[in-house]
Formats: sequence, structure tokens, C-alpha cells
Amino acid sequence: MTQTTKTLLEITIPILLAAGAALLAVLRHNGKLAAITAVLPALVTEAERLFGLDTGMIKLSWVVEQVYDRLPETVTSWVSAKQIERLIEAALKKTRPAWVRKPGLICTSGKTE
Repeated sequence: MTQTTKTLLEITIPILLAAGAALLAVLRHNGKLAAITAVLPALVTEAERLFGLDTGMIKLSWVVEQVYDRLPETVTSWVSAKQIERLIEAALKKTRPAWVRKPGLICTSGKTE
């Protein structure tokens, strides 16, 4: 093996390992977001039950806090509150029709049933 080939391998292998580690971190991050997305409908429904009407910012803050509590610290450093808020808004768009179809699902007085 020539010196040039050895040098090339010495440079290339660490770069490939770093790229592989970064890819695994991104995949893990995306997996955690998928898991959070799956529980968001239940969280936004619970926030609606707990806080009722006209408390949008309180509900949003509560759901964001619940999400952050469920994420490992390694993922929270990658996920901004703004990203979580967008996921929550998407979950609300999907969940609200269920509240209309099943009025007993939530109580609009701010108290649980």
C-alpha cells in the first residue's frame, strides 16, 4: 500500500465514521419525533379537558412541557419549542374533528367529566 493510499484511508475512515454516527443520531431523532407525534392527539385532548375554552396559550405551554418531559435530553437539544408547536398545531387539526363527532370526548367548561 502506498503512502498516499494510507493517508487517504486515515482521512476517509474517520469522516465515514462521523457521517455514520450523525446519520444514526438523525434517525433516532426522527424516531423520537414520530413517537411524540403519535401521543400528541391524546395530549391536546387532555389539555382541552383540563383547561377548557379560551386558554390556548396555557394549553400550548402545558402540551409543550409534556412533550419535553417525554424526550431524552439528547433529543431536546435538537428539537426546538417551535418545532414542537408546529407538531401540536398539526395534531390539533387532526384531533378537532373527533371532538365534534364525539362531544363527550371533552368538556368545554374546563373541568374533566
